[in-house]
Amino acid sequence: MKRKNIVGLIAIVAIVAAVIFAGCVEEETPVPTPSPTATTVVPSITITSKSGDEVSWREFVEGTSEGVYGSDLNIYVLVYPTDAGGPWWVQPDVDVLRDGSWETNCYFGRDPKLHPEDKGAHFRICAIMTTEKLREGQQLQKLPDYVVKSETVKVTRD
Repeated sequence: MKRKNIVGLIAIVAIVAAVIFAGCVEEETPVPTPSPTATTVVPSITITSKSGDEVSWREFVEGTSEGVYGSDLNIYVLVYPTDAGGPWWVQPDVDVLRDGSWETNCYFGRDPKLHPEDKGAHFRICAIMTTEKLREGQQLQKLPDYVVKSETVKVTRD
């Protein structure tokens, strides 16, 4: 009789344990496979104007971008006066269109009426895509953190 009670008790414990642990087993969730038509946009930015050009005091710089329109990313154009050894100057806000094209009216040196010595000065231009907020006229000793950067373009003031 004692043996039957022990066997019965073991059977009950086994059933209770099976019920308890049955809820602990996770089913493997299948990982969705990307559809062949789905595309991931990789952020990119390019300056399409001004490469090797001569520039006036105020000049439009244009370019193209991918992955910025409608995102939390910002595009900034930075101008570096090479002859003066910097700093990087943040240019006016960039207007980005739905197709990713953009432009801004940049400054290259100072007003030629007041500073004719800026004629022939050399500058580097780059565009960056960043989550940071910069302001026009801000001076930077080095480039800020960015998601992506364009190639640097060299220009000369006419």
